[in-house]
Amino acid sequence: MKKLICILLTLLALTSISACSRGSTPATEQTSPVVLTERQKQILRDNDLPEDFSRLTISQQASITAIEQMLSYAEEKYGTEFTYAGYIPAGPIEKQQLLAYPASGFMSTDTFTITKTADGYEDDYLNVACRDMFGKYIADKISELFPDIECRVYPEITVISLSEIPEDPSSFDGHTGGRLTIFVNEETCSGDQIPALQSGIQTLLKGLSLDCSGRIDPLSPDKFPDLDKFNYTDYLSETFYPFQSPIR
Repeated sequence: MKKLICILLTLLALTSISACSRGSTPATEQTSPVVLTERQKQILRDNDLPEDFSRLTISQQASITAIEQMLSYAEEKYGTEFTYAGYIPAGPIEKQQLLAYPASGFMSTDTFTITKTADGYEDDYLNVACRDMFGKYIADKISELFPDIECRVYPEITVISLSEIPEDPSSFDGHTGGRLTIFVNEETCSGDQIPALQSGIQTLLKGLSLDCSGRIDPLSPDKFPDLDKFNYTDYLSETFYPFQSPIR
């Protein structure tokens, strides 16, 4: 559901800088011409807007300027190049937001949000950047408890109180929360083993002070090798086993 919402927001945001073209007040000529970056020009081209800053409406000028500022903020903060995915201008309810993803990543799985605040900007990039490391960390911990059970963990981080991507995954302990989708190979985990696995995972999460809930989905051995972070939601079944960290 979160992926669907993100995609819908992105589709909405991609049109935001060109919406209101009709009836918008054209910008007056600038005394000093504004030089746009190649990235700004590409965004304008993708939205069928002129690359000449002076030909944009006032609202479009404000949007394309804000987009570059927010991307530059994230790039300076994380030392990573980011790509524009969508823009949501400030409104009566909404805050000004930018949707972006790492240039080396994928819009479908790695999109995060930069939000304008009274003090500058804030973002949830670490939720995305730490996802794979966190998933492997939990999978390794489960394997320590149940060495005979083959599992794969796909997390959705919703809360993380770290300031950077950790070098040691144990730094996640006490600082991370979210939802875990755990697939187990039915060939290595029979139905009567699931209750012990549920209990073991809950005890594990409590011991690591991780505020996570989630589900366990048994998967047949012929499908298990095909799992990855792009398609795992296609394998969610109606028969699953929920769990929740008991630290709340």
